[in-house]
Amino acid sequence: MSEHVNVFVGNIPYEMLESELETLFLESGLNVVSVMIEVDERERSRGFGFVTLASAEDADQAIEKLNRKEVGKLKLRVNLARADSHYLKADK
Repeated sequence: MSEHVNVFVGNIPYEMLESELETLFLESGLNVVSVMIEVDERERSRGFGFVTLASAEDADQAIEKLNRKEVGKLKLRVNLARADSHYLKADK
């Protein structure tokens, strides 16, 4: 069985919802496990987040298909999340 893989997504438009980000990944044919957009203490988007995908193959495809994809007036940054990211370790 494949191990889940986290990708970092940067340059997310502030108004984008987690459900919209998930839809973007699903419409690209990816197997999404979970989506999390980081928010500040006022619950406003910080413009980045993480998507957990079902496999390394999905992560590779996400990077290939969605990195630099224009969403609104911004180009998303999609790459493998660092394993030591404190955002991924925090209890939410």
